Amino acid sequence: MQQFEYLNPCESSNGTPGPEDKKLRQSLTDIETVPFAGGWLARNLKTGALCRLNATAGTILELLDGGEAHAVRGLSERFGIAPEQARADVDTIIQAWRQSGLIETADGIVDGVTNAGGDVAPVQDRDIRHCLNMVVTCGGPAVRVRCQDAELATLLAAVMAPAEVPDEAPAPERTLDLIGQEGDIQCWRGGDLLWRFGPRPWARRFLLQEVINMTLPCGPASAILHASAVLFEGKVVILAGKSGSGKSTLTAGLVAAGGQLIADDLLPLADGHIWPVPFAISVKQGSWPVLAPLFAGFDDQKVFTSRGMKVRYLAPTRAMERHSVRPAAIFFPAWDKDIAADRQALDANAVADGLIETGTDLRRVRGALGPFAELSSSADGYRIFYPTLAAGITLVSEKTGTF
Repeated sequence: MQQFEYLNPCESSNGTPGPEDKKLRQSLTDIETVPFAGGWLARNLKTGALCRLNATAGTILELLDGGEAHAVRGLSERFGIAPEQARADVDTIIQAWRQSGLIETADGIVDGVTNAGGDVAPVQDRDIRHCLNMVVTCGGPAVRVRCQDAELATLLAAVMAPAEVPDEAPAPERTLDLIGQEGDIQCWRGGDLLWRFGPRPWARRFLLQEVINMTLPCGPASAILHASAVLFEGKVVILAGKSGSGKSTLTAGLVAAGGQLIADDLLPLADGHIWPVPFAISVKQGSWPVLAPLFAGFDDQKVFTSRGMKVRYLAPTRAMERHSVRPAAIFFPAWDKDIAADRQALDANAVADGLIETGTDLRRVRGALGPFAELSSSADGYRIFYPTLAAGITLVSEKTGTF
């Protein structure tokens, strides 16, 4: 049998790794993996990209540590496939990983997000008029938040209102400053520039995440899920979904039905537990007629505009949990008035995929991937489809007594 020898652009004529191969292998050092449900979870510490890999993809990632040519040979030998097919498979998966950010691209930018950098003046050297100046906490050390952009300041003040610290409390030692306007908003902590974004929605989300991580009693979370959580009928349930899925509406409905809000939209995870975040629930205009009868004075709440949509912020009066809790189930809701109510059980792989797709942000330090893997495999998972709020509450309620 003829031995396969492959020479690619990443390899020099004498068989040693070329510049591109060295760049690829250097990028692989930023990837952390943990075994998960017969495959792997992987994420890049620099880009923040998070992926689930099946066993074959995990094998390719392992083989790539020796370079692309090594991975092609190894894949061909292990699976008994033609070298040309192995080459195509490796090229395809490397391209997919570059697009997802698992392997860093040349510019180091993922999804158009620009991190800290550039020629900017230190915040203390600027003459700034703040439209927001409030002190908030999520149960731990307080932080002062100041914002220069008037529209962003208004939105932040509304969502953080339940977390505001009384004026008579001691002044916080730390401050977060949002400097600039739509198009270039910078976040400063003291004299350090943490990040900068153009659009307000990005700045809003990342500012709230900074507040959460700086003021949790446990310190920074290992991950922040794009999800809500409610203590309902004695069990903690997570509702994860993209914007428009009906997540926050169902969260508010569960609270109105006697549940206790733990967090809405941004849910911190640490050591296998989730932590409460005292921020208001964001309710889009389409849900107002459904929720108005359930909450006194709802129609009198101020109307805001966020991402071109009208929203109201709902701060339930019932106190939330003030300590970490372990979730019993994770629901991925989908609202559609034209569908029949349905619930589908999910395995661990589907739960992990759902949490990744809906926007989980892991802290970029080694070891943060483990708690996410544990959450995805330990909590029961369900995808639910509901045409009315009552149907959604019933689908959750039917499962809270079975854990």
